[in-house]
Amino acid sequence: MIKKDIITRTSERVPTSADGTCKTDHGYQWDVSFQDLSSGGCRVEDPRGGLGLGSYVSLIIAGTGPHKAEVAWRQGDRVGLEFTRPLPARVLKHLAAEEWDLANDAHATDSSGLPVRRMI
Repeated sequence: MIKKDIITRTSERVPTSADGTCKTDHGYQWDVSFQDLSSGGCRVEDPRGGLGLGSYVSLIIAGTGPHKAEVAWRQGDRVGLEFTRPLPARVLKHLAAEEWDLANDAHATDSSGLPVRRMI
């Protein structure tokens, strides 16, 4: 008997119709449509098939970002991305409601989205 590993999500997916871009660390960029998001990640199409497990990308989601993410899984042309820093709840709420301007405003004012080199 073969036992399959069960993968559980740490955050609930929410539906959206947000558009954006995905850019690899090597500079390849393409347009993506997001059908669902969670605070921890998302799924995108990789038409070129060049994203391997552990690769990093930068995402622009409905004008918010960039959001850095790592490839966590791959199934054909679809890849699951895990954000290196969770999407703030306020941003996710507006993306789910398709309130693109409010999502952008929330992202711009969210202090947890600021890069930190080190804590002093």
